[in-house]
Amino acid sequence: MKDEISSDIRSQRGLALARAEKDAIKPLVGSKYLVPSAASNGSRYVVDTQAESCSCLDWSKLGGHDRPHRCKHIWATIHVLKLADGSELLMSERPEVPREPRPKYPRNHKLINVCRTLIPHFGPHFCELLVDGLGLRGRAAGENGRPGVPLRDVFLVALIRAFENLTAGEAVVQAGRYWKLGLISLTKMPSYNTLLRVFADPVHMAMLHRLLAGSALPLIGLEEVFAVDGTGFGSSVYDCHHTQKHGSDAAKRTPTPHHAWAQATLVFGVRTLCVPAAQVSQQCGECPFMPELVRRIVAGGGRIVDWCGDAAYTAWYNVVAVEEAGGSPYFDWPKGVTGKTRPETLGRLYSRFRDDQDLYWKHYGKRSLSESGINVIKTRFGHSLRSRSEHAMYAEVMLRLVAHNIAQLIQAVEKFNIDPRYWAQDLIAKLPDFGTAMPPDSALVRLGAKDPTPEVEE
Repeated sequence: MKDEISSDIRSQRGLALARAEKDAIKPLVGSKYLVPSAASNGSRYVVDTQAESCSCLDWSKLGGHDRPHRCKHIWATIHVLKLADGSELLMSERPEVPREPRPKYPRNHKLINVCRTLIPHFGPHFCELLVDGLGLRGRAAGENGRPGVPLRDVFLVALIRAFENLTAGEAVVQAGRYWKLGLISLTKMPSYNTLLRVFADPVHMAMLHRLLAGSALPLIGLEEVFAVDGTGFGSSVYDCHHTQKHGSDAAKRTPTPHHAWAQATLVFGVRTLCVPAAQVSQQCGECPFMPELVRRIVAGGGRIVDWCGDAAYTAWYNVVAVEEAGGSPYFDWPKGVTGKTRPETLGRLYSRFRDDQDLYWKHYGKRSLSESGINVIKTRFGHSLRSRSEHAMYAEVMLRLVAHNIAQLIQAVEKFNIDPRYWAQDLIAKLPDFGTAMPPDSALVRLGAKDPTPEVEE
């Protein structure tokens, strides 16, 4: 058997397996050895060091008598075998096999700092223009009864509440300040009781989904790779989303109506971290929601090239949904899933995975950006919800996602120099005046925005 060390990825994985399972690699008969699986699932593979063969799927696919191929199990055996002179390949003084550097996503910290000051400047006005695009009608002529607060005003105050992470009473006060300064326009200021009552009405959920899709319209054209992931938002410390989903039956408890959590299945565009589609519920299973999320992305004008998801989304109908949308799915593989039961869907995807695992994992690696997006949402707008009733919690999560898209749009204006538009309306036509100068190199200035700094007469 050859004793040189290869620098390919299988040699690196074989070295890691040999270090972790050195004592578990046992000789069988002659030149055959029993090597454990790197997945720690109890599987064992037979490696023949003389014929350089293995019983694993990798070798059976790429190896053969006329095609020399070393899988990681063969490399692990090489690393622990003692040579004729008594030396051992796995030694602390032996130089490390060079590893491929992890992909890095560069960050422009100067640009990020500029955007953090611009987001509070333009957020309220962007909220107003976005809500105006819904076309919510006011009170029609001839209607009887006491005049109510226009739904448009309730949505605007509720969105400002989510954007600044305020209580209902604080949101009403803050919206009143913006109204007096002329930064937003209202017909009638809703009381915080009206805000909470209308906010919790489930009939408005379809409007919130439309609002979320509209908030991503300026950014979805920049996206080709989408990543799906789920997270939980708690309303108190009593019920824990992680315990309900991953904990034992003894650790779970019956959720109470006042201390619950909301499960959010989110789709991120990996370039701008916008959320063009989401589904909020109290169901822990995220997999069945994915075909509908794919449909919403396509209906919103998105072009799917790659779609990434962890092992929770590995299902045949999810593969079909992504492929019918013109994209390529990249899912993690749960233990024991090989696609034999669904050869026309999962089997085809698994064959592509075996043909070039390194390329497959390179595409799948972008899924980690969805976790970055979740961290951005929870860091900026809070980890827990202020609402406690079920439908109010769902609405609050949706409005936080809309506020997140507004913040990402302001950042994308600086980063990608785009012209932001909602509902075919120019957002640069009117900008709020906070009495603070914008940076002179700001993209908003280049797009024709007026500097709100008051002029000083000489």
